[in-house]
Amino acid sequence: MSRHSREPSEAAVGIKLSPGIDFNECVDDQPVHTYTALVKELDRFELAYMHVARTTSAFDVHGTLRPLFQGPYVAGAGLREREDGESLLRSGLANATAWAVRFLANPDLPKRLLADGPFNKARESLFYTPGQEGYLDYPSLSGIVASGEHRGRFTAESNDLESAGSPA
Repeated sequence: MSRHSREPSEAAVGIKLSPGIDFNECVDDQPVHTYTALVKELDRFELAYMHVARTTSAFDVHGTLRPLFQGPYVAGAGLREREDGESLLRSGLANATAWAVRFLANPDLPKRLLADGPFNKARESLFYTPGQEGYLDYPSLSGIVASGEHRGRFTAESNDLESAGSPA
């Protein structure tokens, strides 16, 4: 990290952390200690940004880590509604928000957030599989409204549209 963040170049260095992620059975028994120490150390570098994904952590990831990092902080994972992102921005716990899966299933996500939905539901069973299905085949908001496809499939509880497969 030292070499990459100190070498002058047009490209800046950023980092993404995912406290609490249990991918491939990697589990940290002391995530608060681990990530607090890591972020304090990373704060010494002039990073372009730090992106922290709130995963399944049992601690307040953004509330704990944001005060330790003085650079631009991007909060992500678990954002479902516009208010989720706005709350993080208003509170100062983030300079920006990342929507990841929500954006994948809703390529016109900014419009949907402004309209408070409806949202396509991501088909996670198709993640990391070959082909376009599950990545490039979600209907746009204008296509859904124009076709009337959203009727009866949008629920206030989930704010999600259940996927009926590829758009026509």
